[in-house]
Amino acid sequence: MDTPEVLNQNFDSILFFSIIISLITFFFWSRPGTQFLSYLSGSRNGSSSISNNRINNNTNNNNNGPNLGNIDFSESNSNNTSSNNENSNIQTTATATATDNDTPIIQPIERPTEPYQENFTSDIDDLVKINIIQSETVYHRTFRQSKILKVYDLKKYFYPKEIQDNKRILFIYNGRAMIDNQFLSTHPNLLNGVNGPGFVHCLIKNPLTADQVDNNGSGGGAGGGYYNTNSYGFGSNSNGGNTNYVGGNVDGRGYNNNDFFTWMCTKTLFGLTGLFLALLWGLQFTNPKLFNLFSSVMLFIFTIFWGFGFYSSLKPNLIYQQQQQQQSQQQQQQQQQQQQQQSQQPNTHLHND
Repeated sequence: MDTPEVLNQNFDSILFFSIIISLITFFFWSRPGTQFLSYLSGSRNGSSSISNNRINNNTNNNNNGPNLGNIDFSESNSNNTSSNNENSNIQTTATATATDNDTPIIQPIERPTEPYQENFTSDIDDLVKINIIQSETVYHRTFRQSKILKVYDLKKYFYPKEIQDNKRILFIYNGRAMIDNQFLSTHPNLLNGVNGPGFVHCLIKNPLTADQVDNNGSGGGAGGGYYNTNSYGFGSNSNGGNTNYVGGNVDGRGYNNNDFFTWMCTKTLFGLTGLFLALLWGLQFTNPKLFNLFSSVMLFIFTIFWGFGFYSSLKPNLIYQQQQQQQSQQQQQQQQQQQQQQSQQPNTHLHND
C-alpha cells in the first residue's frame, strides 16, 4: 500500500500536468495560437500550390510545342509544286505557333484603388481617425462615428465603387477579419486607441467567376480559403448566399455562424475548466493533506487567470447589448420627435387660417 507521501507526489504531478494541458489548450484557443495555426496551414498550402503550378507549367510547355510528327505527307509524285506548297504552309503554321507561344501575354496593370476621403469642417465633434493599410500603403482617413455604426457601413463609405462592382473586400484588425454585421464599438481600441488611430489592413479582390462559383457550390458558400465571404463583405454572391470564414458560414444578413461556434467552444472550455477547478477546490477543503504549498499557490493563481478570462469572454456580449439598447433608445427618440412634428403641423395650419 502506498504511503501518504507517495500519494501526495502522484497527486502533485497529476495537478502539474493538468495545468500544463489547460494552458496549452488556452494558448491554441487564444489569438496568438490561431494566428500560429493559420500561418502553418497557409505555408503548407503555399508550398503545395507552388509545386502544382510548376507541374502545370511544365505540362503546358510540353503540350504547346509544335507537333509535326502527326502530319501526313502525301506520297504522290504527280504534282511536285502542290507538295512543296503544302510543306511551306506547314512550316509557316509551325513557326507561327512557335512565335505565338514564345511571346508573353502582356496584361494591363490595374492601379490600386484608394479609400474615399471626405473633407470635414472643424465644427464637427464626432470625427474618428483611422489608418487603412492597402497594397503596402498607409492612408489616413476620417469618418463620422454617428453615421457609421457597422463594419459594412465602413466598407461602403470608403469603397463605394468596389461595393457597386461586387468586389470582395476584407478588413483585418489585430490579425482577425472584421465581420460585416459587427458594430464598430466591439473594437474599442480602433475608435479610441490609446496610442493613436487604429490600423486596419484592407484586401480587395475581384468577384468570383462562374466556374469558381460552380466549383464552390451555389452562391460560392462551400468554397475553400480562410476568408471567402459573399458580396456583403468579401465574396461574390450578390443575393447574400453563404460565406466561409475559417470553415464558418455567413447568411445574407452578414451574420457569422462561426461566432456562435466560437462562443460555444469558449463556454464549453471555460465550463469544463471551471468544473475541474471546483473539484480541486473541493479536495483542497475536504482533504488538505493532498496539497502542499506549491500546489495550493498554483491552484490559486490558475483560478485567478480563469476568472479574468471568463470575464473577458463576457465583455463583447455586454458591449453588444449596450449598443442594442442605445439603438432602441435612439429609435424611440426619433419616433417621439416625428410624433411631435406631426402634432405641431395641424396647429400651424389653424393659426394660418
